Amino acid sequence: MKLTQKEMVNMIQEIGLLRLHKSPNLVNCIEAFDHKSSAYIVMELMSHNITRLLNVTELSENACKYILNEVLKGIQFMHSKHIIHRDIKSDNILYNDQG
Repeated sequence: MKLTQKEMVNMIQEIGLLRLHKSPNLVNCIEAFDHKSSAYIVMELMSHNITRLLNVTELSENACKYILNEVLKGIQFMHSKHIIHRDIKSDNILYNDQG
């Protein structure tokens, strides 16, 4: 899929932000490159999202508190860098097999 100029600029900005700002509460950007007019971002593997988790299990109150606390740490970190996410939703809250 060919990206528009605006989409390419947005992607480049996002890659820059991910590479500059490291936090245990943000997914790590390992590499970014373009190839044959397409852009690729290699990111730390996060095999699950909260939407999937909510569809297969009922979370305890403690689990909900833990998840919310971790999400808020990530948001607080981004805000401390003057970054606003603009698309916070359960599909974008990711976790790996280690939680």
